[in-house]
Amino acid sequence: MLGRFLKACLMLTAAILLDTAPGHSTQVRPAPRTVWDGVYVHPQADRGELHFLRDCVQCHSGGGTAPMPSSEKFFDDWKDERLSSLFIYMKATMPPADPGSLTDWEYLDTLIYFLQLNGYPEGDTDLLPTQMDRIVLIGNESAKPFPAGTSVYALGCLTKTDQGWSITSSSAPSRSRPLLENETSLEILGTQPLGSGTIPLDGTFDVTRNAGARVYTRGSLSYKGNEPRITVAMIRALDPKCQVSEDDSPGAFGSVYRKKPK
Repeated sequence: MLGRFLKACLMLTAAILLDTAPGHSTQVRPAPRTVWDGVYVHPQADRGELHFLRDCVQCHSGGGTAPMPSSEKFFDDWKDERLSSLFIYMKATMPPADPGSLTDWEYLDTLIYFLQLNGYPEGDTDLLPTQMDRIVLIGNESAKPFPAGTSVYALGCLTKTDQGWSITSSSAPSRSRPLLENETSLEILGTQPLGSGTIPLDGTFDVTRNAGARVYTRGSLSYKGNEPRITVAMIRALDPKCQVSEDDSPGAFGSVYRKKPK
């Protein structure tokens, strides 16, 4: 009996030492969520409706030049994207006569109104700008990874890793098709929160000028196992020094297997 007791104590002590040893942290990276998880509160959508009627309805009324935010085309353009991608696109291109002229909160509230308009449920807490890179826009089906060969972009720090040159503190890859690569867009991208992913880079690009910088990278998506990689077509320094601030909320890659609740 005493021998079994001493053995149990030794096993418990070893477990505690392993749990507290360097490299054995129990901290878990935040998992991606979806818009079905209830990611906003009603007052945010109410404010967003006012902004939409004031600044957006001229183009998005159904008879304008842009799709209704509840239309099938709108959803097809943005399904499986992080909310951060839609936010960046809105801020970089809208309103057409003066992109970026609203505050971040006004753009965010308007985006939330779009969620309410499409029937996504409310939650118990406000959606914050730094949370958008962890929330995926999906329909009735589970989120699907972008297929290999998709043109994508990502933000992060150009860093030499054991996998070669990579984007560290990276946002999740987003489809680059809707993003305009002009000075306004790049300036806005330079102010967006980073994530906690790492994306290895392939291809030829200027390391000398961009090493250590906060960069915008566009290229073709590929996979090694389940991990995303980008074959670089363009890389642009947004800031010569990539300092991850407390405002940069950790993002997370990975699959999202959540279906619409019945």
